[in-house]
Amino acid sequence: MVQWMRHHKDDTDIYTESEENEAKEGTDECDENRTQNASNEIDPWDVEFLDVDLSTILDLINGAAFLKVKGLFDICCMKIYTLNKGKSSEEIRSMLRERCNFKEDKLQQISKKYEWLARND
Repeated sequence: MVQWMRHHKDDTDIYTESEENEAKEGTDECDENRTQNASNEIDPWDVEFLDVDLSTILDLINGAAFLKVKGLFDICCMKIYTLNKGKSSEEIRSMLRERCNFKEDKLQQISKKYEWLARND
């Protein structure tokens, strides 16, 4: 994380979550910018930085969320999205089982809790 933050220390568009909220307080720009940022390409340095195993990416997401480093959190989420794009739910489940050591009953509990996400109503 420190390496990423050092590389991006001079970037003007990288905010921590609290700085972004202060800068945009009372405006509707926040959702619009998130949509716009999601469509932007990832910096080539960041692509190389995120060329690591899933476990490391998930650790980076947890650290970025804890420290509220929005830029790092966003690119890690985009990386997870690209890793899962086109995969079936069973393939994703298998990947998470390997990373998180979830037992089948725990996966079923999670599936039941969030089954509304999979519905196409």
